[in-house]
Amino acid sequence: MTAGGGWAIGVDAASYLFAAVCMTRVALPAVPAAGRAGIGRDILAGWTEFRSLPWVVVIVSAFALTNCILGGVWLVLGPVIARATIGETAWGVVLSARAVGLLIMGVVLYRVTARHLLAVSQLCAALFALQLIVLGLGLPAAWLISAAFIGGLGSAVTAIGWETSLQEHVPAAALSRVSSYDSLGSFAAVPIGQIAVVPVAAAVGDARLAVTGGIAYALISLGALAFPSVRNLPHARHSPA
Repeated sequence: MTAGGGWAIGVDAASYLFAAVCMTRVALPAVPAAGRAGIGRDILAGWTEFRSLPWVVVIVSAFALTNCILGGVWLVLGPVIARATIGETAWGVVLSARAVGLLIMGVVLYRVTARHLLAVSQLCAALFALQLIVLGLGLPAAWLISAAFIGGLGSAVTAIGWETSLQEHVPAAALSRVSSYDSLGSFAAVPIGQIAVVPVAAAVGDARLAVTGGIAYALISLGALAFPSVRNLPHARHSPA
């Protein structure tokens, strides 16, 4: 490091502030006021809408499991393994390589599309498993940097494909409620993974848990494709490249 971790966090915070200022400049059409039915009825209505979409239920369930693995193995165990193998500086490069992959694929997807975008996004979700497996195998830093870059590419496709599918196939009147259950289901298990990883790693070993977590991550991501509602969901705005 040249300036220290505190400065890095400060710059990161400033970027969020800048993004917030930019968001204030976005003009949106006025939304007609709707009658309030009460929070209890809203929650129930949201649940009914959420479970009426099988492909949403499948993907959110998969996200819950994979984010549990990500939160525990990558976010908590990853730095511990990296410190003992490739070192803290190389770990920083690994995280940067993943960010570069996210950025590049985000730009590419402005021009590239797919007929079954959700299916493609789930295939790409499995690429994140490479990072966990390479981390657990203790391979040189170059391997992990490459895996993180590929994982970043895949994660960008997954995030954009998922959000696009929600926007295209969930009725506008139900989108906010379905998205709320999406966020709850996708991230509620992250703290569980972060808490559970310590005793599990102590029992089976850090490296073995990382490899096992990577394999499980890939199987869960690809397993969602076994459901026709996920596999066959069309990209509503598909146009040939």
